[in-house]
Amino acid sequence: AARSALKSGARTVMVDKGRFGHSGDSGLNWGHQYAAFDLQPLDGEEALGEAVFSTAFTGDGLVDQQLAFSIEKTFHDMQPSLMYEQIGGILERDLEGHPTFQSAGSSTGFKPRVYAQHVKRMGLDIHDRTMALDILKDPDGRAAGVVALDLKTGEAAVFRAKAVVMAVGTFVWAFGWNGMRAETNGSPESTGEGYAMMMRAGVPMRDAEISESDQTQYTPLSTRNSTYAIGSQVTSWPTTYNNEGELVGGGYADHPEAMSQGSFMRLTLRDIYNGKGTEHGGVYRDTTGDLIEQVEYFWRRSKEDMFRDLGYEVPDMVEVTPHFWNTGMRPFDLSESCETVVPGLFYAGQGPYVFTGCSFNSSMATGHLAGAGAASYAGGDMPAIDRQTVADVLDLSFEYLGREGDGKRPFDVLRMIQDTMWEGCGLIRDEGGINATIAELERIRDEELPALRLGDVSRCMNTDWQLALSLPGMIDCCLADANASLARKQSRGGAFCRTDFPELGDELYNTKTTVDGTTFTVETVSINGVVADEATLLEVLPRVSFANGFEY
Repeated sequence: AARSALKSGARTVMVDKGRFGHSGDSGLNWGHQYAAFDLQPLDGEEALGEAVFSTAFTGDGLVDQQLAFSIEKTFHDMQPSLMYEQIGGILERDLEGHPTFQSAGSSTGFKPRVYAQHVKRMGLDIHDRTMALDILKDPDGRAAGVVALDLKTGEAAVFRAKAVVMAVGTFVWAFGWNGMRAETNGSPESTGEGYAMMMRAGVPMRDAEISESDQTQYTPLSTRNSTYAIGSQVTSWPTTYNNEGELVGGGYADHPEAMSQGSFMRLTLRDIYNGKGTEHGGVYRDTTGDLIEQVEYFWRRSKEDMFRDLGYEVPDMVEVTPHFWNTGMRPFDLSESCETVVPGLFYAGQGPYVFTGCSFNSSMATGHLAGAGAASYAGGDMPAIDRQTVADVLDLSFEYLGREGDGKRPFDVLRMIQDTMWEGCGLIRDEGGINATIAELERIRDEELPALRLGDVSRCMNTDWQLALSLPGMIDCCLADANASLARKQSRGGAFCRTDFPELGDELYNTKTTVDGTTFTVETVSINGVVADEATLLEVLPRVSFANGFEY
């Protein structure tokens, strides 16, 4: 988004809560390869339609097809593979000089190093270790900047702007407790207050209940979710077993057309729910044989790495445990330039593909569109800001430093939220658990947050203070998730499985969540079938059910 705005001629300021180029976990900053399909032919509306249909298929029919169409076209138009080479990266190429399918990824420095350094050299005005607290609007309701806090010094900051792009990652840290350890593939920056800011500004959210999941090694303790831990996902089905020695997803051998990450996770969770899981609620991954041949790119050297670094000899069967690695919430109504319903407020990130991953092309393309869209406001007047709003936000933020009493510390409340979400809105849900989650989250909001106290009242890099400022937004995101979970009365979308509604269902719809003060309202909206309508998708989507497994 920053690169696109800069190339459009707009002065651009980046406000980053973490260290610039290394914070967050939107899919750009972790160690996966990037598939260079932007250099493959994709000519004409028909070809674009086929690409969108593919994403709708792997996304269980819940994908925003209109936005997916824009993303696919934009991703190919901008050709990030060639851009990567132009800014100093090296693509893996075959003997004829063509980029191979797996090429420039964050493992080779795309986002955290080469790309971030490139944007910085373009003149980006960077304010990192700076936490946005709220979106500012002018009297007409147009986005006018953000009020923020410099975490390094504790000084308040106001960034006035003609347009604002929110690139906020996920709120996956709310699921940081997976029943064994406070750990996910996410990062501590991903607390979701950016989504909470947008909701407070009047932006409805789409599919807040749908998260992305796979399985990774959590035991023994030193291996948990490390860079060399072994994992399992849909491509691992021939080597993934339950505790009775049965292949998880063994039916794929007869129905390869049903293979998707969503169907595989439903089958995994079905086995675990039916008592076929491991000691810690997982399944087994077979590590025998030639891992270079049978294991995905990012796990191939796990056994030798664990032995070299830890002296740990990986057993033939490794326990891998389901966990959330991402959340799929995003603004519901986005224009072709990724502008939200609030004028001048844009969104860049993932979410359009629901739970199938594809974070890289979604983030790149929506960023490109949002940056250019925001830059289109650059020629206008600077909107006014409400200084009373600024004062109110800052008063509330600095009030934490003067609190006394015996309230809980921010980390203790964080763990309460994580425990609550895992218990009632985890990988397997039901109405009773969801309602209990809502009640406990509201109690934490109303009782624990007002009494919250800090162990350190310093203003300089005070992580207690930073977490305290993050918790209200995290609770808002969790409440949006839980309320939307009640509205989705089916088990569809990868990790969304309800024991009281275990069937896939014969309806395709998205949830639309709005908040007014502390009241959350959710409605279901039929999918926008601009490429494939509901009847077509229901005919071809994998019939792999949390209730019955393969329904063929």
